[in-house]
Amino acid sequence: RLAASTLGRRAAATSSARPTTLAATANFHSSIPAEAKLNVEGLAEKVDLSGQNVLMRVDLNVPLSKEDDVTVTDDTRLRAIVPTAKFLLDKGANVILASHFGRPKGEVIETGKNGRLNPVVEPLKELLGVDVQKVSDCIGPEAEEAAS
Repeated sequence: RLAASTLGRRAAATSSARPTTLAATANFHSSIPAEAKLNVEGLAEKVDLSGQNVLMRVDLNVPLSKEDDVTVTDDTRLRAIVPTAKFLLDKGANVILASHFGRPKGEVIETGKNGRLNPVVEPLKELLGVDVQKVSDCIGPEAEEAAS
């Protein structure tokens, strides 16, 4: 089962003269050495993903038809997530896709290039061969229900 969510909230970004990384932060301690980082396949070898929620942050910004503003005209970005999503689904994971559509600038826009993820639901169902449930927010009862 797969759920897609619109990310409507972002962490505040700070600006400074010099970029700061987590590793440069005084109190930061990494419990996993860089060489021990796992890709999805490596994770699946070490952890039973069956029944586990797996959050995938994906880029679903696809071009829409100028005629109707809802038809996807190039599904390249949708097809790019298929191998990873199918791999996780085959391992029994509950895959949660998190994305935004366009640059809504904090506004809720129902349609168009900065609107909700509605235009990608049907193409994702076809590409993945599974039901795709879209929720309107990334927190709250609707999101919790979709992820359970």
